[in-house]
Amino acid sequence: MLKYVSRAFISVCDTTGLAEFSKGLVRWGVKLVAAGPAITELRNAGLEVADVSQLTGFPSIMDGWVSTLHPRVHAGILAGRKDYNHERQLDEHNASFVDMVVVNLNPVGMLAGHKTTAEDTFPLTIDVGGVALLYSAARNSLEVAAVTSPSQYSWVLPELEKNRGQLSYCCKLRLAQEAFVAVSKYSQSISDRFSRMSRNALPDEIAKHASYFTWIG
Repeated sequence: MLKYVSRAFISVCDTTGLAEFSKGLVRWGVKLVAAGPAITELRNAGLEVADVSQLTGFPSIMDGWVSTLHPRVHAGILAGRKDYNHERQLDEHNASFVDMVVVNLNPVGMLAGHKTTAEDTFPLTIDVGGVALLYSAARNSLEVAAVTSPSQYSWVLPELEKNRGQLSYCCKLRLAQEAFVAVSKYSQSISDRFSRMSRNALPDEIAKHASYFTWIG
């Protein structure tokens, strides 16, 4: 089962190979929508790319923490292509189908490109929007390709070219499986960091409440 890719949503922290991959998409008529560093990378490569705010009609706010978390983005990813009601609702709310999501997650512990070890800033490094995009795309793997790593460009683009602008269901299943693995590993790394933080904080909490423990003893 082959599906044409007409629009790709791109939000990456690692721009390795992105320009060439995106040029390959454009050769097959794929429209590009991007957020974050990808916009500059693609425009510098001479590609026409819409900012996510053009898709949503809503600006990026809260230092960029809220930009891709928007109904028009996720509706376009999750909508069923053969569902008339879904298509009608997209039209009603000025949203568009998204057939490919290209996302690699911000490294845990990296803030503004620099490693942070401070416990109070660590939670700020957690990528919420990227995880949500991958979940939406992988959930709708029948319709949407979830590309999670530059290492996948080398086989996704040839498949697109071999099938003249289309991707097979098997290809999208593989991408969905790898997307859930990527999110799982990402979540585990966050859990591990919080676990270490809680263990380190435990002695301080005991000292803080020493009088309570003395009283009940």
